[in-house]
Amino acid sequence: MNSNLKGLILTCNTGGGHNSTAEAIREQFTANGDVCDVADALEFVSEKFSNFISDWHSRIYRTVPKLFSKGYSSVEKIDSKIKSRPKSGHHAIYNGSSALRDYIKAGNYDIIICVHAFSALMVTALRRRYIPDVRACFVATDYTCSPTVADSDLDIYFIPHEALVDEFVSCGVPREKIVPSGLPVRSDFYSRTEKEEAKRLLGLPADKKNITLMGGSMGCGPIKDIAKELSPLLPEDCILTVVCGTNQKLYKSIEKYELPNVNLVGYTRDVPLLMDSSEFFMTKPGGITSTEGATKHIPMLFLDVVGGCEEKNLSFFKARGWATGTDDPAEFIAECLMLINDRKRADEMRRRLEENFSRNPAKIIYEECKNAVSGR
Repeated sequence: MNSNLKGLILTCNTGGGHNSTAEAIREQFTANGDVCDVADALEFVSEKFSNFISDWHSRIYRTVPKLFSKGYSSVEKIDSKIKSRPKSGHHAIYNGSSALRDYIKAGNYDIIICVHAFSALMVTALRRRYIPDVRACFVATDYTCSPTVADSDLDIYFIPHEALVDEFVSCGVPREKIVPSGLPVRSDFYSRTEKEEAKRLLGLPADKKNITLMGGSMGCGPIKDIAKELSPLLPEDCILTVVCGTNQKLYKSIEKYELPNVNLVGYTRDVPLLMDSSEFFMTKPGGITSTEGATKHIPMLFLDVVGGCEEKNLSFFKARGWATGTDDPAEFIAECLMLINDRKRADEMRRRLEENFSRNPAKIIYEECKNAVSGR
């Protein structure tokens, strides 16, 4: 089949969330018979640079996540200057835009889709220096306007919810460029497997209620301590599935305790199935993970261990009754034990999620991209 539209998604290899967003959008292009490639924006600076950023991001995220909150607050206080002149801190962006120019021309791409603020800034530099007419858009992956987003200058800004429009405008994004599409997640989060069947497929006991605990793709936060403290407090008819993601050290540290009612899982692609098997889902309030759970319509309990954007995500979900959560591990454990027995509260969360997460944001993004390229 001849391709009518060729897109390039620029992600950043800093955790699984941005890559999951890229995959969700690419799925929609492919479903419509079009082409969409995915590339790591950091590699256009250099492979060494990409590996360095990815490695240190993972180390800090796992061991001292609150540093992200401090960094986020610092960036929020810095006046935007990239629009008038490049700062020394933006040299990597400008250097990478040169290599990106060659890549885009060689690939003959119609539109560039940025799912990270770094790639949005790089494409902004690209358009100002080399290819002013290339179409480009940004997909926000948190329920807030992240610092530096307004420093970019692209054609479309896709945001997670219409209630965030005024916030993005106040940050400097032109209102006419904003599309409240929702946040795209992979297609397997839209399917449903009956709870008993999901347990069977995962090898979980049919007579036990499953509760899943996950600290993002990198196993961030005090997951080990929570598992140890929560395990003996769980009712006899409950098991706790702990997903460690890529954090092998976390997996081994929990494994040695041999907790009898804990099902330990490493990196897995079965998160949608785990959600289907669970009474509720406990995780940190990352933008992607939150939306994946919301799309599954599963009640969620958040532990804010990172702050910054994730603190904003938690507040946004709690204010609308889509989830509950805290930044205190002790309160988190107490909330979990209450939620186990509060069927009414869990059902109300599920009802609100069903009302608000029923459309396909990836489809909206695809259609808007196609219209932008065609000039409509």
